[in-house]
Formats: sequence, C-alpha cells, structure tokens
Amino acid sequence: MTDSKAGAVQIFLLPQLVEALSSAPSVIQTDLFAFISRFSANPEEIPYKERKSQEVPEGFRIFTLNSAWSVVVAEPAPDLKIIAQANWTKAAFEWAAEHEFVPNDEAKTGGYFRLCERPGAVKHEEEVPPPPPPLFADISDEELIAIGLPKSKLPLVRDLENKDDLEASRSEIPAETYQSLTWYVDGAEWSAVKREYAKLHHSAESQMGKIRLYLNPEQKKIVDGPWKGALLVQGGAGTGKSVVAMHRAKHLVELPDWKDDDRLLFVTATRNLAVDIEEQLQRLVRADRINTIEVTNLDGWVTAFLRRNGYKPAIIYPGKPIYELAWKAATETLPEGVTEAEAREEFERHVLPNNIRIQKTYMKSDASTLTAEQREAIWPVFENFRRELFARGKVAAPDAYYAAIGLLTSSSTAEKAPYRAVIADEIQDFGPEGLKLLRALTPDHDKHPELRDVEGDLFLVGDSRERIYGRDVSFAACGINVKGGRSQFLTTSYRTTAEIAGAADYILNEGKESDKDKEREITLRHGPLPELYVGKEFTDEVSWIVRQIHHLIDTERDLALSSIVIAARTDSLLDDYQSALSKRGIKTLQISRNIPDDPNAAGVRSATLHRLKGLEFRAVFIVGADEGNIPDALTLNESPDPDDREEAARSERALFHVAATRAVDRLYVSCSDTPGEYLNELIQYEKDVKAKAKKTK
Repeated sequence: MTDSKAGAVQIFLLPQLVEALSSAPSVIQTDLFAFISRFSANPEEIPYKERKSQEVPEGFRIFTLNSAWSVVVAEPAPDLKIIAQANWTKAAFEWAAEHEFVPNDEAKTGGYFRLCERPGAVKHEEEVPPPPPPLFADISDEELIAIGLPKSKLPLVRDLENKDDLEASRSEIPAETYQSLTWYVDGAEWSAVKREYAKLHHSAESQMGKIRLYLNPEQKKIVDGPWKGALLVQGGAGTGKSVVAMHRAKHLVELPDWKDDDRLLFVTATRNLAVDIEEQLQRLVRADRINTIEVTNLDGWVTAFLRRNGYKPAIIYPGKPIYELAWKAATETLPEGVTEAEAREEFERHVLPNNIRIQKTYMKSDASTLTAEQREAIWPVFENFRRELFARGKVAAPDAYYAAIGLLTSSSTAEKAPYRAVIADEIQDFGPEGLKLLRALTPDHDKHPELRDVEGDLFLVGDSRERIYGRDVSFAACGINVKGGRSQFLTTSYRTTAEIAGAADYILNEGKESDKDKEREITLRHGPLPELYVGKEFTDEVSWIVRQIHHLIDTERDLALSSIVIAARTDSLLDDYQSALSKRGIKTLQISRNIPDDPNAAGVRSATLHRLKGLEFRAVFIVGADEGNIPDALTLNESPDPDDREEAARSERALFHVAATRAVDRLYVSCSDTPGEYLNELIQYEKDVKAKAKKTK
C-alpha cells in the first residue's frame, strides 16, 4: 500500500485500487483523483456525501463519488484510513460486505493490516447473461427477401444482434427494407410489417404525393441547376421547399456521372419529417438509385456514427429529466458572484455552441458576458456537469456533434467527408454545431478545384420564419458560403389559401399584418377565413368540433377523413381530445413519429403541433387554444432570462404558424374557456379584415 499522512492519521491506497483506476473511464479517473487529493489533504472535511446505511459494514465508510459511482474507505484502526475500492454504487456496497481488514501477524509492528474475505459473507458473483439470439432468428430467408432484402445481404442481416447493429448497417440495406426491419425491432408483428411494406408501394397518392410529380418553372430551375457549390433555398409555407429538396436528390443520383459508390445524405431536423421524406423518395427515385440515398434526422445520424466509432453516450437536450438532474447536481455549489441562471446561460449559449472544452480556451474567449474572475470560478461547474451527464450515459447534443466533426475531420478516419452531396431540409432548426457538421460531411467544392465541375456539395432548404428550435445562425461563421447567387427564393405558394396564410402571418408577426411585397411571396388560392370558436367548457368545444367535421363530410363529398387533422399543443391535451371525440363516434388515428401515415386507413388524423411539420391536410383543427395552452405557458416561463423568454415567445409563434399553414383549404381554431393570446389575436384580425371588406364595397 502507498501512504500519505494528514496529521497523525495515516492514509493508504490499496494497490488493487491503483490498478483498477488505470482501466477506468477517463471521467471516473478525473473524479477519483480529485477525491484522493481532497481526502488525503483532510479526511474529516471533504465535499463528498457519505452514504449512511445499515448495509455499510463496520469498519468501512462509503462516499458518493458522482451520481453512479461510490468510493469505499476502510478504517481498521483510529489512526489508519485505507482508500480501498471505487465502483458502481451497488458493486461498492457488495465489495465492502465481502471483505475486511485484519491485523497482519507477519508484520514486525501491529500497525499494519491485510485485506481478507469476510468469513461467512455471501459472494456476489457477476451474472453473465446468455448471448441474445440474433434479431431476425425467427424470420425465414424467404420472408426477408419478400420485403426487399437482396440475397447478398442475408448474411449481414442474419448476424445482427441488436438495434445498434441494425442502425450501423443502415447504409448496407435498401431504405424501405431497413424501415420494415426497424418496425419489427420496435415491436411490430411480422404480418403488420409485411402489410406496411406493401403500402409503401401501393398506397393512394396524398396531396404531397401529387405535388411531388410536378415542378413549376421556378422550382425546376432550382432543382436542375447546375449548382457546383453550396446552395441555400428559402421560401414560405407551401412554396414547395421539401418538394424541391426531394427532386434535387432525384436529380443528383440519376446524373450520368453518379457512381455506384457515391452517396447522398438527405437530413432533417426531426425524425418524423425524415420518415415522411423517405416514404416520398421511395416512390420518386429510380429503383436502381434509391439505395444510394440515406434519409435520417441529424441527431440519428450523429448517434449512429459515434457508436460505430466506439462512443456510447446518448444525446440529450435541456428540459429532459436526466439533463436537469445532472445540472442540479453540478450546480449545488456555485462560486460567489454567479447565479444559477447566469451559469446556465453562459454554458448553453456560449460554452456548448462554441465547442469550448478546456479552461484555457474559455479564459481567452471574448464573447463571454462574465468577467475573467467569474469565468475562472465557474469553469469547474461546467466540467462537473459534463461528468455528471457522462456518468448517466448522456451527452449534450452540441458536444456529440463536435465529437462527430472531430472524427470526420481527423486524418485517421475512413469516413472523412463520406457523402458526395448532402441535402438538408428545415435548415432553420439547425444550430451552429449542426451546420458545421453538414459542412464536414461532404467536400467543400470551393476548396477542391478538381470538384468545380461536379454537382454535389450542400443543398440547404428552409424558412427562417418557421424556426421552432434554437437561435438564428450565421452560415459564414459555420464555413458555408451561400452569398449572392447561392441563395435562391421560392415565391409562389400552392398549398394554402391567402386567407389562411394571412391569419398565420398575423400571429407570426405579433398581431400585425405582413407586407407581402417585402416577403416576395404570392399565394394563388383563395377560400374562407379560419373558423374560430370560444367554448364555455371542454364538452362544448368538443361538440363544436364534431359538428364541423360532420359538416365538412356532408358538404365536401370527396373529402376523406384522413385529410382532416386534430392538432393540440401537447401529448396530454391530444389524448384528452382523442378520447372525447371517440366517445362522440369520431375515430382518430394518431400520426406516428416512426411510420409513414397510410392515407387509406379510416379515421381523422391527430397530432401535436410539432408533429405537423412537413405535412399537409385539407382541414386542420387547432384545438385547446386556451390561455396557458397556446402559447404554452410552461415554455414561455421556463427560463428566468429575458432573452430566453423572448426567444421562447418567438418559437411559440413560429410553431403556431407551422401548424396553421399545414391547412390546404380550411383552418379551425378553438378553445374550451378563456381564449389564449393567439386566438384573441385571430379574433381581432378577422374583425379588421371584415371591416376593411365592408368599406371597399
């Protein structure tokens, strides 16, 4: 044993602990080194919580190292302390129960002890579970081939043992087959998987499905290019941004010079939009080229890529319980002069987005709002938070993204710039780390003269007014050149009517009418103003919704139930309305986040406002627009910081705008009691519109 002295007390480290430390994860090494240092300096006053429990054997003390690990300290004599073990908390307790220190009879003095197994202790042996069967052991070769798996890929699929293996093999499996296998792994019956696979090829065309076959001259010019560098395409709701992005993907992979080993990544901000895009591309792109396109959300891509490279923690965002618990643990002790709100703003707005990993870089930063003294004092809190997340198997999204960028840009990785082209939809919801990652995923043609005559690079699509996640970001600061002719605009909206678009824009512009001349957009279609309703109670609102649905069905003979959607702000609210409508004889089908919607399935669709992104319906009902619900009071008041609250208010308006502009022909907005801010604004908007119309007659 090695020793140090603190006054008259001798402190030893058990050799086995030193050996175990060398193979522990780096975050545990850092925490344990800190514990040893502080304990050696003063074992009676250390900032570590001692676990008081009857399960702690006599002669031992157990201290919390972090949220997952604990340290065992033995005290076989009043003047002797031995730092004996560090492990997962349960394993630490078990180790202490199985061992004891007894006097070493062979020593010349009586002051030394040796480690022994405790007589009569129950030995806890680590159980090694039997290896799980392969994922698809119960599915025959014929069944796998029937859902589009090439015979040459059967050995690959037969060797898959878990979902991580399946995700890592995604690029090797046809897209529609991969989707079907994912449904099965997520719990779907194989018979249902086969039915859903067939629907991918034979389901009736939706409105989006019809529009995807047609490009107006403005759209076709953008799709065909040719574009030899990065391109940004902007446009309002219904101008066909996603359609253009999909046709651009088709254009690229069907080029004569597109090689069999060329790859195209089509990436979105959310998983549900990626599912919808992939379903559309399956029907749009030539069968011999569709397998060169990979469709995913960016978080999903980062997670799969990092796991292939041995990085296990899962991405997590602020607001999630584990994130908040880790932050609370890290900020229990804050330096004087820095509030918890200031620390959080500094970390999430400055440290994370700028990939600041070491204190030296942080101290040199000139973008911080804190003084040098405050930064030096608060840095250990940031380090501790990252450790707390890691110990829980999580990592903040920007840290994961920058880890992926580091791997991609290092000379050692075989996946450096792995795609010939990257197409990104809903680009307004990507943070700086997301844009920098996109730049690293495909060669920058501006820096590669040999690629100047090759179509590829980045094709970015979005509308800054519909940004519902994060803050505005500079493309140039992320290494993406979209200046001048590299920014194109779609100006003609085909989806919704001028009346619905006007109402949605009114909410987006904080109760002010928009200037369409400045916005460059033309809305070709006209229809009725949105229908608004303020109920007396919940059942009253539900009765009104039922009457409107029946009226739509009676008056619009070609209107399918699947082209009507009920949308609420939260999942819990949506559950309430689905249950109430079911009792009134209105069947609802909630739109899945993972499986494309089947337009042939009977029933009114239901979704949260977020899930509507990228979809469209003949009639949209935004329900529960009461005070506190829309806009969501919890979101608006989550942060004490005024800038955060302002950003949350802007995001809530953008979210409502997104939901409202999913309506092709009719928009309905209702509440059960007291109308919320947006419904009140719509009521005033319609009064103003009707008053203007009356004056012009």
